[in-house]
Amino acid sequence: MALSPRLEFRQSQTLTLTPQLMQSIRLLQLSHLELSAFVDDELLRNPLLEREDGGTDEAPEPAEPRVEMSAYEDTVASSDRIKDADQIAEGYDTAVENVFPDSAPSDLGSSAAGPDRNGSFDGGDAPDLDQFIATRPRLSDHLEAQAHMLLRTQADRLIAQHLIDGLNEAGYLAIELEQVAVLLGAEIEDVEAVLAVLQTCDPVGIFARTVAECLSMQLRASAIGGSIQ
Repeated sequence: MALSPRLEFRQSQTLTLTPQLMQSIRLLQLSHLELSAFVDDELLRNPLLEREDGGTDEAPEPAEPRVEMSAYEDTVASSDRIKDADQIAEGYDTAVENVFPDSAPSDLGSSAAGPDRNGSFDGGDAPDLDQFIATRPRLSDHLEAQAHMLLRTQADRLIAQHLIDGLNEAGYLAIELEQVAVLLGAEIEDVEAVLAVLQTCDPVGIFARTVAECLSMQLRASAIGGSIQ
């Protein structure tokens, strides 16, 4: 058998892993968070790249600000979304008994719909939440209660009331004793005696006229407390 050269054509398919294909395969294996981190790294590495969100040149519309709702408004809004048995049955175009066969007729009413927009219930008005909120007492009320316990006569309590009204925001006495005495027609000694009693009230240092007097009162109270212990 003689050997002779000849030309043959064969068709075959081969898969070549190019760098682009390898990168695509690696990106397909990433999770959403890992892919987002990879894109951020590429944007930082190459300043010529730009992130394209949405595929349009139009600026995204600003999101509507979230409306803060109070606890009561949130409860009322939730109750408006709750349908009673009649509304549910009407949506299915059938009778209530076919939708809720195991429920008693009294349980299918609208009594569980909650409060209406005016805050009233079927059984009466909504409870007043302000009655359960604890109010913080004012300093003047706290001092007046102590003055009524420490002072016996009505004249001394009247002087104490004017001295309490003469306190500034820092708790210092900002009114002159002579002015109180002239205003009430009292003796200056009586005003000074009432002031001495009020300076023993809580908090320590109240009714002081200067910083030095305030520190002196606090040191005296600390020394008395230490000797009692």
